[in-house]
Amino acid sequence: MHRILCLLILLFLPINAHSAPRLKEIATLEGVRENQLIGYGLVVGLAGTGDKKQTVFSAQSVTNMLERMGITVNPAALQVKNVAAVIVTSTLPAYAQPGTRIDITASALGDAANLQGGQLLMTSLRAADGQTYAVAQGAPWGTAEIVATLESVMARNPMHIGALHYYVHAIEASPHPEKAVAAAERIRGLAPAAGHLEHMPAHILQLVGRYEEAADANRKGAAADIAYLAKTTPLDYYAMYFGHNYQFLAYSAAAEGREAETLDAVRRSRASMSDALLKEMPGADWYVAE
Repeated sequence: MHRILCLLILLFLPINAHSAPRLKEIATLEGVRENQLIGYGLVVGLAGTGDKKQTVFSAQSVTNMLERMGITVNPAALQVKNVAAVIVTSTLPAYAQPGTRIDITASALGDAANLQGGQLLMTSLRAADGQTYAVAQGAPWGTAEIVATLESVMARNPMHIGALHYYVHAIEASPHPEKAVAAAERIRGLAPAAGHLEHMPAHILQLVGRYEEAADANRKGAAADIAYLAKTTPLDYYAMYFGHNYQFLAYSAAAEGREAETLDAVRRSRASMSDALLKEMPGADWYVAE
């Protein structure tokens, strides 16, 4: 009765042709909607950025998977730094047909540092009714396309500072950081007043063992930031970038056995991050915990 009454009222209301709302703006069809999907899976093939030893469910999941393949292992003996346990989520569109491809999001469940470069193993995605509606598997969506696009840009303009910057980040956590050595070398000195860009070569150089060059990039990055801070008041989060120079410098200097410079860089990294900023940026405490 209530629905009929509402319909009758609408029928007798005067209608302005210029302002009348479309049906889809005021109504939805009951039973036709998107469905949220969720699943638990494993990302493998990471370059040492997976879960740590204390993330016990990663080792247990790998053990269970291997047992289904006829291989018996002791989960306590597994090293899972190349594996990460993830929660996979997605949205199944209304009217989705069999064979429809949908995007998924994989989020680390444990303490994995980075999922880039990994491969998601076959993961069932279930809805609220407990039924499986999709299966996810493969490399992170878009990674190959992003790398290919950046390489295309650099082929046309080898000194494109944006492409060089993003390429370093796209490759650094992959199993082959050496692929970005040329980009790291070319970006060096392109923007001497920009501390973060001066620092960027270190992301690759220290991964390939060129520690002194990595340290020098961070010294130059810190010097550029000091000059910048002397001239202006930056956005409140910029201290993170400033401290990032010293954090990297400490690592590179330590790799070469320079104790004094390492400890000085650690102290400067801590001094650059206020307690207030650390509280406002959960997870940033790793800047001061090394």
